[in-house]
Amino acid sequence: MLKTEQLKPKTHDASEKYSLYLYQFIKKWRKENKKSLPKYDVRCYKGLYGTYFLGYVYENNIVFCRQLTHIVHGQMETFAYDESWKVSQWEDVTDKFFAEYLRIGKCAIPFYKDDHNWEFLKNGMTRKCTHCGLTQKLKMEKVETYHKNWEVVNEMD
Repeated sequence: MLKTEQLKPKTHDASEKYSLYLYQFIKKWRKENKKSLPKYDVRCYKGLYGTYFLGYVYENNIVFCRQLTHIVHGQMETFAYDESWKVSQWEDVTDKFFAEYLRIGKCAIPFYKDDHNWEFLKNGMTRKCTHCGLTQKLKMEKVETYHKNWEVVNEMD
């Protein structure tokens, strides 16, 4: 079982590798479900459209969870999802997700990739994320713009 303290950010700074809200969500989940652990420990599920959820599948394919992208923005309340959400087809990606999260932090969170911690190199033309190593080079290209206007060629009588 993943230790909660492994996910704890060192500071509350936005450039921190780990999400403070994700840490708080898991800490709160484990506190509220203390008597049920490890059976109902928080799991990570990938929904049909690539959305990630944190929570747990209970009886009859009812999932109590929250979308990961909402958690990392401070929205902690969980909701019940049933088969109308096709939860039986969700994939349990807990081990894969948390292994990647421990390695590269917030950069592992789908749909949250804009939170890289950029370090600028080479006169500001190249940047590299200090968490995941993603490197980007600034590409500038000239763009020509045309505007269409209707012009009168003869006056109507």
